[in-house]
Amino acid sequence: ATVLARDLTAELAALGYRAGAAGAPRSLKVSIVEWNFDGYQNGKFWYDLDVRVLDAAGQSLARKRVNGNHFIEGSIWTGAKAGFEKNYPVFYAQAVGKIVREDAEVRAALAPAH
Repeated sequence: ATVLARDLTAELAALGYRAGAAGAPRSLKVSIVEWNFDGYQNGKFWYDLDVRVLDAAGQSLARKRVNGNHFIEGSIWTGAKAGFEKNYPVFYAQAVGKIVREDAEVRAALAPAH
């Protein structure tokens, strides 16, 4: 959760939002419903996030679920380890991108009212 918060803050800043500003008129709340992986020779990584944009009074301006389910191919010698080392950073970056960058409704809800 700490790493996701750090990376999401950097993502928001890269998109021009003032992430972490006290008293901001909008806030982004991301709840991790599920973040898991399993592996033997092959593996799987799956996640489910609840994303909400809230106004200063805590009222919901936008809400969505972000989820993914990824198969990770391993080998008989290393199991899923090599596949996870290669693919997990890509899947993680995709998950972070889905939260704000790839969602026009969430981006619009985060924008200050004019």
